[in-house]
Amino acid sequence: MSYDLAILDDSGKPSQYISIGIDEHYRLSCMAKEKGFSLISRMGDYYADTTYHANEINSLMRELALMIADIESKDSKIRTFIIKALSLADEAILQQKAIEGIAD
Repeated sequence: MSYDLAILDDSGKPSQYISIGIDEHYRLSCMAKEKGFSLISRMGDYYADTTYHANEINSLMRELALMIADIESKDSKIRTFIIKALSLADEAILQQKAIEGIAD
């Protein structure tokens, strides 16, 4: 079981997605709340879906970029997830689509 961030195709199925496990999700959520990152914090409930609308993606990317600067190298799974999230956000901007947070 994982929490996914995805770009959906026109039929509503994920065309691209990344996943994070429950332990890393918990640590990421705690860090986001501690830093006051409201957009990242929206995915804080592992069992609830969320949507990042196209007009929020640039702000989400700023939060992710600030967060990655604070992550210690020992948290390589979270660091890798954030790098992938930034790439997914770039693609969402190109496609002018939202990013869906999907609880599996």
